[in-house]
Parts: sequence; structure tokens; C-alpha cells
Amino acid sequence: MSGKKKPSSNRAKGQPPKRRQRSQPVQNAHESSDYDTKDLSPATVTLILCAVLVIGGGVIWYALSADRDPVKPLPEVVQNTDPEQDKKSKKDATETTKPVVEDKKLWATEEAQQARWNQIDDATADGWDTEVISDRVMAQWVKLKKLLASEEPINAEALQPLASADVVVHSVLPAEPDTVFENSQLTIRRLPGDVAETPASPPLGTGMSALADSLKTLIEPYIDRNNLRLKWKVFRVNPGEKTVTTQQTLEIFGETAEGFREENATWLCEWTVEKKPHLKSVRLVDYESVDAKDQLLFADCTTSLFGDADSYQNQLLRGFNYWLGRRQTHGAFFLMANNGVAVGDVNGDGLEDVYFCQESELPNLLFLQNPDGTLRDASAESGVDWLQNSSTALIVDLNNDGHQDLAVGVTGTVVIAAGDGTGKFETREILDATDEAWSLAAADYDRDGLLDLHVGSYTPTGIDSVAANVVLTMSDFADGGVNSLFHNESSGDKFAFRNVTEDVGMDVNNQRKTYSAGWEDMDNDGDLDLYVANDFGWNCFFRNDQTEDGETTFVDIASQAGGLDDSFGMSVNFGDYDRDGWIDLYISNMYSYAGNRITFQDQFKADSTDSVRQRFQRFARGNTLLRNTGVVDKGTAGPVVQFEDRSVETAVNMGRWAWSSCFLDINNDGWEDLYVNNGYITASDSGDL
Repeated sequence: MSGKKKPSSNRAKGQPPKRRQRSQPVQNAHESSDYDTKDLSPATVTLILCAVLVIGGGVIWYALSADRDPVKPLPEVVQNTDPEQDKKSKKDATETTKPVVEDKKLWATEEAQQARWNQIDDATADGWDTEVISDRVMAQWVKLKKLLASEEPINAEALQPLASADVVVHSVLPAEPDTVFENSQLTIRRLPGDVAETPASPPLGTGMSALADSLKTLIEPYIDRNNLRLKWKVFRVNPGEKTVTTQQTLEIFGETAEGFREENATWLCEWTVEKKPHLKSVRLVDYESVDAKDQLLFADCTTSLFGDADSYQNQLLRGFNYWLGRRQTHGAFFLMANNGVAVGDVNGDGLEDVYFCQESELPNLLFLQNPDGTLRDASAESGVDWLQNSSTALIVDLNNDGHQDLAVGVTGTVVIAAGDGTGKFETREILDATDEAWSLAAADYDRDGLLDLHVGSYTPTGIDSVAANVVLTMSDFADGGVNSLFHNESSGDKFAFRNVTEDVGMDVNNQRKTYSAGWEDMDNDGDLDLYVANDFGWNCFFRNDQTEDGETTFVDIASQAGGLDDSFGMSVNFGDYDRDGWIDLYISNMYSYAGNRITFQDQFKADSTDSVRQRFQRFARGNTLLRNTGVVDKGTAGPVVQFEDRSVETAVNMGRWAWSSCFLDINNDGWEDLYVNNGYITASDSGDL
């Protein structure tokens, strides 16, 4: 297939991947055995910050730089051969920008790195006053958080730096929330829909004493203020002449006398316009609380399961920065760390085992489950502790011999290893699948009794193209890697797969930076369809059409079905959440507080059309729930099932920076719940992504 690159390793096709030759974690050849964290090099730090800025803020950065007056540039590192010109350049830089550090020392030390970041992240320098307001309001919320999460008294005197003397308190909590769910373990309450407040509703009180009383009521149920988790975050700013209004989420979690409580609220607040804004009024807009009786639903048992396994202690528990500073190459690791996990019973004992994909130079890991539920490292003895960068894996029986096999996306190929039923594997086939395999999905799409493989690719030229192509346009985004569909033609001990991507029509809309894909019968016709989640653009929904003579073709009907969901598609998950007999879709995207603030401002892309602005607003909205209506249009090109977007109505769009999700019935009540995996930066970070 055209546009495909050769596997990025030096081994010949069919040669097994390189395995670990020792049990110790891989280290830099110049690295001592001391595990103390060393300083990151300037180049490494630059890569990290560029990755964060480019990927997290790509939408907003592009939008701001494209549609406003040019701002004064930051000083750049330039080697000048003309001494006089060099002096002039330094003089101009001093006059036009804030002098942070010398040009040639921008990233030389930790202090210089922080100073440089502070300059880049300075909202006062780029003309967006709403971001300045947001920062100032957030500073006040941080002060209030420290007050509430301490043993200090909550009174008018303590609130004086935060609120106006005439502050108007409408509500911070609902007076009588509705109980919408209750069983022996959980109680869920929400703001009554028929008594929502209006701007004309009378306030509960005026003055700082009224505010203090309301805040006392807010934290009264929690028995340990020192361990109380509170967080406000601003997602909307509306400036006025004399005051400014903000909308912000409030999250509270802590221990109560009966168990644990989590509260999620939205407040509408009015502030004075000054460097340290003072709260003028507060009104509750949305609210939900969850009370868990006696104990939490889940307990972290990771350490007790992995125990003292060396690979767990010295490889998996080492953080991003640790391995980044100790590896010979960076590759995809420094930007995404997009390495998958597969679960399955590889040794036939009825217990699920787990396989971890790892970055290049770190061995992949296989842990077998013991009868007591603990895990032991069987990576070396299994034969699959490969050292190449591995992004995704599946544990499935590919040749119908009753033993679980392993398929792993490894450095631009897919490695097929046959399992013998005891936990050991032997490499049998290496598929030249795609440019960079980021996802694997197995299904018997043609119902011949063998599992076939869909391989999703993100980028065609390695990780460098991610940074080069994040600028959003209204194009088709057809600059990603080439996805592949492999038909399984294995027989007995012989593994064989044939690339049928073009044969079945899946070469259409097939280079859209695919993050993941999933098989499901969406139109209830008895065969499996494929939904593909793509980053920075439109998703694909391939309908499976099978003729009476057994031929299979696929047609992308995402647009006709209402399933494009043009956002940051990270994963797709299936479930019948409303139990109507039709499978629904949940797609992981990214929720952005900054995006929600900026894209609703009048100055945002002022010269563009409403549809363009709305699309950027959609990028910041978050996850998507597509309800399968069960309505199938009998079009001339075949039946098209119809979806409707129910994300906001069901309150499941705000999944933060979401990577994946899962429909599962957590409380065994017969209804599908949603678990969303999210996050990006796990260390302290001053940037608001």
C-alpha cells in the first residue's frame, strides 16, 4: 500500500524482536546504579515543554496567534557573527520584551526554565484580559481553599481579603436536593430541576457573615478538614465595565461521619475588577453529591498484588522524568508514553494474567496471577520481554487451538506470538501493518470462525510529525498513518494474515491519526461494524455489508449516521446505557477549561464564521455519548443507523483529559455505568491545559 514506511527497526522481516538479556531494568551506559534523580538536559526539558504546549494547547495557541494583532515575539537564541548587530539585537530585545534571562541561557538552569515558562504563560502579554481575570480569580479560590481545609475559624475577618463587605449570597448548596439514587451503599443527590434559581430569586443573605455561614454549611459534614480535598476551576469569564462574572466548577471530597462524600457543583460568581478581585455575589448553578456509606467502592490493591517484584519496584513505579533522563532515545515515549495493557489467561489456570507494553529500551512485562490473587513476573521465561517500543497488545486465540496467543504493536509492525497454554510464547509472524501501530482490535468480521485484526495508526513518520501537524484546520486531516485490516487465514500451527484493507473498502478515510478502534454490531444485522476514533478530526464508522455469497465490504457512514464527533478522538467504548436493545457509543476526547473560557469570548476568531467558532468550542467540550436511536434509514446505498448526541444532557462530557473509558455495572443494579481514565501531567505543573 502506498504511503507506508518500512519498519523502524534494523531487523529483517520475520526476525524475532530483540529480547531482554538481563533481568535488571535497562539503564544508560553512562549511568551509575544510583537511582537519585539527575538534572534533565536542556534539550530534554525543551522537548517536554514543547510537547505539553503543542499537544495540550494546540487548538488555543493556533487560534490566538491567527486572529489577533501580532504580539511582541519572545527572544530567540541566535548566533550572530556581527558584534554590533548582536548588541543591537540584545538592546531591541530588552526594549520590546521583559528581560527574563540571557538569550543563550534560556533553559540552562531550573530557575531559568521556570522563568522562561512564566514568560510564555504570561496572560498579561498577549492581550487576553479574560485569562488575566481567570488567573486572579483562581488565586482567590486557592486562598479560600487553604482557609476551608485548615483549622482556622471561618468568619468575616478571615474572608475580608476575598470578598466585598456587601457580598450577596444566593446559595452555595441546594437547600433540599433531590435523591435520585439510593441503595445500601450509595446515595446520589442532585439539584432539583423544577426549582432552579433565577437571577430574580431572593438572596439568602448579604455581607461577609452570611458568606461565612454558607461556607461553614458547605464543609460541616466533613470530619477532617486537614485532609479535605477542595478545588475550584474557572471555565467561563464574562467581563463587564465595573464587575466581572465567572463560572467555575467546585469539587469536594472527604470523610464524613457516615463514610465518604463527593460533591460536584457549578457556581456563578460576580467579582470586582481589580488586581485582587473581591467576591460580590455567589449563586449555585448545578450540583451533585455522592455519599458512600462506611467505605469507598474501590481500594487500591496494586502494591499488595505486585508485591516485591523487581520489575514492579524498579521499572513500573519509576516515573516519567526518571526514565526520560536515563534512556538513549526518546521517540514516542517523551511525548505520549502511549503504551498499552492486555489482560487474559495465558497459562490456562482460569486466572487472568496481565501484559504490559513498554517504551523502547525497557522490556515488556508479563505477570502471571497466583491462586491467592498476587502476581509474579514471568516476563523472561515467557519469551515476550521485547525491548522495542510497544504501543498496544491483545491476548486472544488466533488459530483456534484453545491457547491464548499474543499480538503486539512493535516499532511499526505487529508481532504475532503463539501461546503454548503454559504462559510461554514463540514468535510466528511479523505483520508489516502500518506506520506506527497505536491500536489493535480483533473480531471475526466475515464470520469464518477466525479472529481478524484491525491495526490503527497515528502518524506515518514517527513522533516528530505529531508536533508538526497539530494546527487545526477545516481539512480532512488525511495526514496520519495508514490503518490496516488483516484477514486471518491461519490453520493449525501455521499463522497467516493477509492485508485486505483495500479489498474490503477500508482504504477510505484511512489516514486520520487513529488512536483506537472497536468492533460492535451497531445496526443489529448480525455482523460486526467498526468505529474508529481519530485525533484532531472526524471519526469513522464503517458499516459491515455482507452479500449472500459471503463477500464483505465496508462503507464509512459516520456522516450520514451522525457519528463523526469531530474532536480529539482518543478511544471508543460500547454499551446499551438506556437498555433499549441498541448499542450506544461513548468516545473519549479532551475537556479544556482554558478552551471553554477563550472560545466563547467575542474577540476569539472574530473574523471567522459562527460555524468555525462553534467547532472550536466543540473541541473544548469533552467526551461524547452517542445514543443509538434504533432508527435505520433505508438509503439507496444501504441501511444507516442514526445516532443522537446526548453528552451534555446526561452530564458525561466533562471527563477531563480523557484517554479511555469503560461501560460497566459498578453497583450491580442492571444499568451500565461509566469509568473514565484521564490525566496527563502527574507532577506539579503551572500551565493550565
